[in-house]
Amino acid sequence: MLDNYYGMKRSREAKGIFPKPLSATDTSELVDELQKRILIPPCS
Repeated sequence: MLDNYYGMKRSREAKGIFPKPLSATDTSELVDELQKRILIPPCS
């Protein structure tokens, strides 16, 4: 779970929207990201 959190934090920083407070857009992006990580297993 921490892995997912830090991965998202890095991608948010790359997009230049971290550490803004969560908006509706950020929340839906977060949900999309979680769904992607759940549905697509990591290549390990």
